[in-house]
Amino acid sequence: MVNNHRRKFGITERYWTSLSEDQKIKWKLLSRTLTFLGALAVTKTGINYIDWVIAACIATFSFLLIESQRSYTRYSIGMRKKLTRISIASGVACIFFVGIIYFSQAAVFSLASTFTSMPPPHSDDKYHELRSAFQLLIYFCAGIYGIVKAFRKLNIIELIYRLPRQQMIKLLIHKEYELEGFYGFICFEIGVILAAICYSSVAATLIGGVLEIINITIRTIYN
Repeated sequence: MVNNHRRKFGITERYWTSLSEDQKIKWKLLSRTLTFLGALAVTKTGINYIDWVIAACIATFSFLLIESQRSYTRYSIGMRKKLTRISIASGVACIFFVGIIYFSQAAVFSLASTFTSMPPPHSDDKYHELRSAFQLLIYFCAGIYGIVKAFRKLNIIELIYRLPRQQMIKLLIHKEYELEGFYGFICFEIGVILAAICYSSVAATLIGGVLEIINITIRTIYN
């Protein structure tokens, strides 16, 4: 736990202010290039413009988080609050987005697997289509109920929203983690860059899965 006097500084501000302007511009250029190219390299959804959008968003978020902590006390109080809120909201939204897509994909695959293994209703009379539709409706309602129940029972919202938000608040508001000197500076900034690149890969994989599900659904409907 740090004292109140040190809390007003950004996480990497003390070391950043000790660097020369030449060192700052070199590191800024290197870190931003690494973030964008790294995110773009691992982002493979199969659609180029989506890859570019993901890479740009991740690069923007990492830039905002890193830059705000380099010169935290140089901003006005109002700007500090805005930067902190945006950083926390963006970080939590990223994790929430991935968590929801991952859970949704697992739920959809589970429902589809169960549905395809179910025997069709044995009936050749004029009510056959009606019975099939009724069976599908019951299965759909039961599936939605099961998904919601599993979501609440597993406390997914705690994992993808509350816990990340608490940790971001500890990091950016309470400043509970001490990072001193060159190694602390490198650990934070490289950690943010690597996390951004890894997130790009995970997000691209999940979005690619969603696009594949949509394509399969469209082909099934039209075939």
